[in-house]
Amino acid sequence: EAGDSYESRGSRHFRRRAKALAGRAGWRSRVARARVAQFEARTEKDAFHPMEVAASAAETEAVRARCAASRRPALVWAEGRRYPIRMLDRLPLRWLGRGVAPPNATAFRGEASRGEFFVFQLGVHAPLRPLQLLPSWTGLAMGGRPATRSSSGGGSSGSGSGSS
Repeated sequence: EAGDSYESRGSRHFRRRAKALAGRAGWRSRVARARVAQFEARTEKDAFHPMEVAASAAETEAVRARCAASRRPALVWAEGRRYPIRMLDRLPLRWLGRGVAPPNATAFRGEASRGEFFVFQLGVHAPLRPLQLLPSWTGLAMGGRPATRSSSGGGSSGSGSGSS
């Protein structure tokens, strides 16, 4: 058709041939089988591994059962900026591989360069029922001492609240 690009004509041609092939009985036996060799991302940031590889239904149910047995309403995992929490509807398999920390014992360690805004995340999973979170925090500590200098114009401790 006039004005069509080569790509759109090719796409229409492919769809027409694919539709005709799929309409024939036994078409699957005539199509060559493909095997996935590997997945690759354009960049490390585009990669879905390891934070978007979901735990199986059986693994998720085991976590739920463990929480029910111990009457634990929520689990918390800390993640650094290298592993953004993007999958919000399933548990990352990475978290289950690291295990579940005892209550109030989730810890995160990292190093920041001088003057750097240090980023970390907390992933909260409530397997038994929805929760309203009211977080609070204290100043950062290093070796049992505050991690900030008092001459920096105030401390870093405070509290806040919100819901999630």
